[in-house]
Amino acid sequence: MKNKKRFSLYGLIIIFGLCIIFFASDVSAYTLRFIGEYERTELSDSLINPENILERPTDRVESVIVYERADDLWSGHLVINFRGSYLYLDGPYSLSHHSAFRGKFNELYYQRDFGNISVTLGRKRVRWGVGYASSPTDLITQLRTADDPDDRLQRIQGTEIFQLSAISSDSQFDIVYFPELTENQRGWDVDNGWDRYEQTRFAVRYYRYIDPFDLSIVGKVEQRDQWAAGLNSSVTVGDALELHAEYLFTYRNDTLYPVQFVFPTFLYSTKDNNVHDVLVGGQYTFNHDWNLTLEYIFRSAGYSETEWNELTDHITFVNNNLALLRSQSLFGLEDAASVATGVQRQHHMFARLYKPDILPSLSFEWYGFASLEDWSGLQTLHTEYSVSDLYNLYLRIEHFWGHSTSEFGLVPDEVKGIIGFSMFFGSEE
Repeated sequence: MKNKKRFSLYGLIIIFGLCIIFFASDVSAYTLRFIGEYERTELSDSLINPENILERPTDRVESVIVYERADDLWSGHLVINFRGSYLYLDGPYSLSHHSAFRGKFNELYYQRDFGNISVTLGRKRVRWGVGYASSPTDLITQLRTADDPDDRLQRIQGTEIFQLSAISSDSQFDIVYFPELTENQRGWDVDNGWDRYEQTRFAVRYYRYIDPFDLSIVGKVEQRDQWAAGLNSSVTVGDALELHAEYLFTYRNDTLYPVQFVFPTFLYSTKDNNVHDVLVGGQYTFNHDWNLTLEYIFRSAGYSETEWNELTDHITFVNNNLALLRSQSLFGLEDAASVATGVQRQHHMFARLYKPDILPSLSFEWYGFASLEDWSGLQTLHTEYSVSDLYNLYLRIEHFWGHSTSEFGLVPDEVKGIIGFSMFFGSEE
């Protein structure tokens, strides 16, 4: 009975909201995107997944629909970005099979201006940083990832915020309340409830244009004795060169480090220190529209050489005992996979080369992300053919490289081949 009442309440709220959108507003613009992909993965025989013991999938089919809408409502603006998707995974083992429908609002917020004061309420993707592959000063919503900087499948979800902004001709001051919420992962199952409140968080930003520099000072404070502060800047030199940089200081390091090996897993602990994040980069457009982007990324919380060797020695030991102690070793490898298959070291480099029309209607993009400590990495080739203004086809190849105990060599994927299409419909007043 309680679940039925909850479902009814949510249903009434949704119906009321839709009535407001469709009957009390004036549509100013909408876009509708359809995206479809098939991905085939060639798994590597990595130390963390020998002979695919973790039963990872090798095939992925995903279809996505993204509906974006902007409305004039009550002297303000209502913005909607809804993403619906179907995901199907398959592979040689039973655990590889998975399928799921999912629907979520990436953005759903209302914004209204009162003179030079702007008020925003709802879920929004907030962009404060200036980096391309990474952005430490994006304190509210992390919008950039090195493996897919443009978020081609629209997976990144905004953050629930209440924001006040004071705006002038060359500056802006923002103060944002953005509570930390644990997402309801069950998608359409509204009986499972809304996201769960975890803690209070506030963030501020002061932006100013000081010719020719864009400068932002940012900070945040959290209820759980955590805070961060930093700045970013960008400048355009002439018509072809852009430079940018970011720095962030974070009080208290939450990264887990291996401290003691108890077969088949490590015991992990945090460090009693602070974190420094640095990003320095730029982009240059050559003749014939070739664009080159380079970025250096440093994170002091990354594993040192000694810490990384301790972790990989543990993984190697567990791997060597797989034949004798299979169940225990499998548990140890699953534990290691949850820790060691992300970006873990301190020094990285990102490079991107792009040309919009390498051939008529055909764009070319290559980018790579590499560890400067063991020279392992990921490179991606993406070509896209524009059939018409509404319809595109693309081919994408992702390749991981590195020796067996390197940062990217531990990733259990070697090559991914992706073919996809996108369709776009839109309207503007």
